[in-house]
Amino acid sequence: YLRRTHETLGALEGGLSDLTGVPDPDGAFGAMGEVMQRDARDTRAAVGLTMAQSAISSQLIDNLNASIHFRALLTDLFLIDEALKTTLASVS
Repeated sequence: YLRRTHETLGALEGGLSDLTGVPDPDGAFGAMGEVMQRDARDTRAAVGLTMAQSAISSQLIDNLNASIHFRALLTDLFLIDEALKTTLASVS
């Protein structure tokens, strides 16, 4: 799971433009994409640190799950998801 999470975070570091295909005339999605990229990079570093350990304890995983980086990235994704729903509904 950690390896797949690490790989997926690498893909998120690529940004939103490739993922959404949504018009972004005012640059709001682009700006939020930059935030998401930073948070994905930070989260990926935390996952990488966890993966580098010779033994992974439940305490280590609990700390990873509680990481502010992971929480920020999840919040970014929830925000982007809702914004995309609104944007796509208005385009249709």
